[in-house]
Amino acid sequence: MASYDRRITLYINGKEVINSVANIRREMTMLVNQQSRMTIGSQEYMNSIRRIQQLRGVLAQHNQQLAATNGMWGRLNSKYDIYAWSDWCSYKRSVKYR
Repeated sequence: MASYDRRITLYINGKEVINSVANIRREMTMLVNQQSRMTIGSQEYMNSIRRIQQLRGVLAQHNQQLAATNGMWGRLNSKYDIYAWSDWCSYKRSVKYR
């Protein structure tokens, strides 16, 4: 089975953001709160929009990967269920009732 390791390092305002979902959400919330106090259309406001969009993109990519993983496990489980059901049916046919 092939495996690979992919890492993303995020820097916001010159500091590294720890790459976990909780920390990315925390940074995004902080930026949204700061943005609410900024002047609409200012350069600082526009930079904040770009940073928030970047973080939302990272979270969206994470959610897509989770959906793909859940879909794969669901397909594996459904195939297993078919085999388990057929085994159970053949077992019931072989068992004599008292």
